[in-house]
Amino acid sequence: MARQVTTPIGEQASTPTTRQPIIDADVHSVVPNVKTLYPYLSEYWRRYIDISGFTRPPTNHAPSGGPRGDSIPPGGGPAGSDVAFMRQQLLDQWNIQYAVLNPSYHGVAWLANIHLAGALATAVNEWTVEHWLERDPRFRSSIIVAPQDPIGAAREIDRAMQHRGFVQILLPSSSEAPYGKPRYRPIHEAAARHGLPIGIHLGMATETTPPPSPNGWFSYYLEMHAISGTMSAMAHTTSFVCEGVFKEFPSLKVVMIECGMSWVPTVMWRLDKDWKGLRHEVPWVERKPSEYIREHFHSTTQPIEEPERPEHLQQILDMIDNDRFFIFATDYPHWDFDSPDHALSAIRRDLRPKIFYDNARELYRL
Repeated sequence: MARQVTTPIGEQASTPTTRQPIIDADVHSVVPNVKTLYPYLSEYWRRYIDISGFTRPPTNHAPSGGPRGDSIPPGGGPAGSDVAFMRQQLLDQWNIQYAVLNPSYHGVAWLANIHLAGALATAVNEWTVEHWLERDPRFRSSIIVAPQDPIGAAREIDRAMQHRGFVQILLPSSSEAPYGKPRYRPIHEAAARHGLPIGIHLGMATETTPPPSPNGWFSYYLEMHAISGTMSAMAHTTSFVCEGVFKEFPSLKVVMIECGMSWVPTVMWRLDKDWKGLRHEVPWVERKPSEYIREHFHSTTQPIEEPERPEHLQQILDMIDNDRFFIFATDYPHWDFDSPDHALSAIRRDLRPKIFYDNARELYRL
């Protein structure tokens, strides 16, 4: 549910709204426009963009464009593009010790031209270093890659990791295939080599991706936003387990970002049940699938489910039975922002420091 901050625009909170130190695992830094990336692109790609009329990777935003109403920087530009304003409105106000940036260009994964996609991914990562990571030590970032070119993506991961500020690899949930498939092994290998989790972020289908449901296309953004991330998260989780990724890469971690949380116990139960009768088909899955999910997966809290009976939310966490599974996220600056003083109110008090801070600190080695 969207939450509104209490500090008026242009004013800085004199003291943080929350005492609890926080690591925010999903903050969106926004490239204002493609020409912002020109200093990081070769002459060939600048000319290509000028001639072709390319403006940005495919995207599927809300009818309003996606930002929270009060998140537009006072000096202009899109929400999430102003470092100083984000520092004031998010980091300072909510006592956020680290903010993990998920830059807005993960849609390069949906470009047919893999060379353009790779060039833009590199440009965004270099722009992120210069304009975000070097300007406030509280910022960390995911690495943008083009997963349709797994070998090129692995090279970009190796290159980007020359800067210590990158803590994760970012993939959109809408994809050509489930991410556990062997075609993505170069990305798995690079993640394991650098000790990086793979973050799979809600990225709704566009005209260049498969439909967002097994039954085809929805009519409305509302439909896609409500369930497409959940369906994709279930597919990717099942793929990682059943393709044997964790047997080959036993240290690999996967983070489901902005895909909800109530689906997790259902997938664990159904996989365990069917595995008992079909384990001969996947002999490399040597333990119950739920054990792999508990050990290798994390999920961000936003958008956190808010049932009419708050105790039901705690029951979902109890069914997953792993206090380290969830990490906190606000999804700033989007319209469904979850403010830290409301988001975990239904969860046991002893779990809150783990979800707000400890779990992310361990996962991202902060």
